[in-house]
Amino acid sequence: MAQHYMKYGDKEFSVALDEGFIAAELHSNVVSLPKKTALEHINEALDNPIGSPRLEEMVKPGQTVCIVVPDSTRLWQSPNVYVPAVVARLNTCGIRDEDIRILTATGTHRPMSREEHISIVSEDIYNRIPVIDHKCRESADMVKAGVTSHGTEVWFNRVAMESDHIILTGGVVYHFLAGYGGGPKYLLPGIASYETVQQHHNLALNKGFGSGTNAAVRSANMEGSNIFHADLEEAAQPAKPSFLL
Repeated sequence: MAQHYMKYGDKEFSVALDEGFIAAELHSNVVSLPKKTALEHINEALDNPIGSPRLEEMVKPGQTVCIVVPDSTRLWQSPNVYVPAVVARLNTCGIRDEDIRILTATGTHRPMSREEHISIVSEDIYNRIPVIDHKCRESADMVKAGVTSHGTEVWFNRVAMESDHIILTGGVVYHFLAGYGGGPKYLLPGIASYETVQQHHNLALNKGFGSGTNAAVRSANMEGSNIFHADLEEAAQPAKPSFLL
């Protein structure tokens, strides 16, 4: 009986399986990638943004910046590498640590622990800059941003909305409802109120009790037919995020 090793978070465990139970073995394609470190890739992206000015052209000393980061369910994105890079870039622009807030896009997830915050932003950044968990049910922490054409009443976190700049960070991947994750999803559900999330997510269903899911609300569909995606993009507009990494 062969031993197979499976990864789960930062742990690895073995599973004993008889060869007769193994239907197939999958291997990823070999892709030729530039020989650069993760930090070098991040800085290259910050130097060459797509469809956007560089951060150096956008922020000014004395302005306040809210960096929206993933929670601990997205650690595969290595935020502890790119968050320090973004902070360093802001510092070179004259933005002081005391004018930066880091807001975790927990959506409707639970708050993070100290150890989880450190795993997201790095220990150095954690000791320098406040890391705030978004709490979707705290109505006093929300600011109304508007109402979408689909009827979603949009409330976003006050820390972000009252900052001069919102910088979104996080991976962009296929998403089974939104078409793609990342970008505006770090606003909704990331830093939206519980009621906003419920109204928006209800768009994945056809109207009428028991009528099932909307077939156009699916992975990779970013057309107008995907009402979930269209509402998401519309909801993000009033937040006016300045930059996305």
